[in-house]
Amino acid sequence: MAFPWELIASAPLANASIVEDLKLGIDLALSGHAAEFCPAAKVVSEFPQNASAASGQRTRWEHGHLGTILAEAPRMMATAIKNRDPRILALALDLAVPPLTMLTLLLLSLTLAYTGVALFGPTTPLIVMLGTTAVFGLAVMAAWFFWGRRIVPLADLLALPFYILGKIPIYLRFWRKRQKDWVRTDRD
Repeated sequence: MAFPWELIASAPLANASIVEDLKLGIDLALSGHAAEFCPAAKVVSEFPQNASAASGQRTRWEHGHLGTILAEAPRMMATAIKNRDPRILALALDLAVPPLTMLTLLLLSLTLAYTGVALFGPTTPLIVMLGTTAVFGLAVMAAWFFWGRRIVPLADLLALPFYILGKIPIYLRFWRKRQKDWVRTDRD
């Protein structure tokens, strides 16, 4: 991220969030200084190679993202409606979308649940969920095909079901023993 000095000098940096960059972006947007996309910027980052460190970082990101959704999205929506600010409403709606892996699990779980309902009752909910899940899957595949295949090889894409299943314990821990403290990830 890059900031004008006048803005960052008075920004609420000590926000105690485990996803401090997300929280800072929200706080700045609510104060009238929304982020802007800079297509010329290039981000280079090193991810942890150690499996334990990578798992710890994923847990922090996922728990922080979900916690921020619960804490900030309703407040942002209320602020947007009160101030009639479509930009804040759009940001709140974007924030309210759960992490892609969780969204996938939710869609698949609802589709499975409605399959059970359709065995004994109306089939319309199942048809809607099958259509929604199909559109979601097509969107993910199109995004990979047009923009991601240079970054994510097909073999990695085919391993997605195992990656998604591996996230279930992280999501369950969010409800039972949520990570609330920021822990620096070890780098190799």
